[in-house]
Amino acid sequence: MRGVLLETVSWTSAQSLMAEDLVVVVPVGAATKEHGPHLPLGTDFFVAEALRRELAQRVRVICLPVVNYGYYPAFVDWPGSVSVGPETFAHYVGDIVRSLARQGWRRFLVLNTGVSTTGPLDHMCRELASELGVRVAMTRELGAAIWAHLREEQAGTHAGESETSLMLAVRPDLVDMALAPCEVMTKPAPFETGRSRPPLATLYGPMVPGPHGPPDMITASGIHGDATLATPEKGRALLAAMVDDLVEVVEELARVPLPADTPPSAGDGPT
Repeated sequence: MRGVLLETVSWTSAQSLMAEDLVVVVPVGAATKEHGPHLPLGTDFFVAEALRRELAQRVRVICLPVVNYGYYPAFVDWPGSVSVGPETFAHYVGDIVRSLARQGWRRFLVLNTGVSTTGPLDHMCRELASELGVRVAMTRELGAAIWAHLREEQAGTHAGESETSLMLAVRPDLVDMALAPCEVMTKPAPFETGRSRPPLATLYGPMVPGPHGPPDMITASGIHGDATLATPEKGRALLAAMVDDLVEVVEELARVPLPADTPPSAGDGPT
C-alpha cells in the first residue's frame, strides 16, 4: 500500500491510520533562502516536496507537509532569505511532533534538507526521544554514495552541481542555466568544505554578498560550487538514490522496538 500525505485525508482517516503504527515523516525545507541567481529561493522546499511525494509512492508511511521556514543564519544578508532563531525553530518542529505523539503516533523521521538546521534539529530529536518516549530519527547525507560517483565539481556545498541538478530534475521550469555560476568560497585548508576531504574544524560565519567581508566567506553569486556542471540526468539519479535511502530508513525505523516506557496516548484511560 502507498503512503499517505497527511493533509489529503480527514481526521477520521488519520485516526484509523494510527492503528498501523506507521512512521511519520516531518520534512524540513526552506521556501525563502537564496540559492544563487539561477535557482529559486524555494529550492530546498521543492526538493523536500519531491522527496516526500516520491517516498509516499514507495512505502507505507505518513508524510506531513513541508516545514518551510527554519534556521539559516548564513543567508540573512541576501534579499528574500528568511531565518528563524534556532530555539524558535526547534520548538516549532518539536511541537509538531509533540502534537502527534500526544495522539498516539510513536515513530518520527525528520527529513532535513538543510545544513545549519542540523544542530537545532539534532538537539530537538534527542530531547523529544527522552521526553516523549518515542522513536525519533533524522536524515543525514541522503544519496551520498551515488553522488560520489556522479560528482564532477572539485568543491561545493550550496547551490552548486548537486542542488542545481536536483532542481533540473524536480522543477526545471524554475532553473535558469544561462545564469548558473561557478564559484567556490576559499577558506584556510583546515576549514575547507565541500571537498573530498572533510574539514578538520568548522569556521562559522555568514555567506557575505559582494566584494566586502571576511575573505574566506565571500561569494558574489551566493553559491559554493560549480552549477555549470549540473544536468537533469544527474539530478534524476541523485533523487532516486535519496528516495532509496529514505525507503531503507523508514523500513528500518518501522521495525525498531518502541521504548518500554512509551506513555499512553491521550485517549487511553486506566486499565
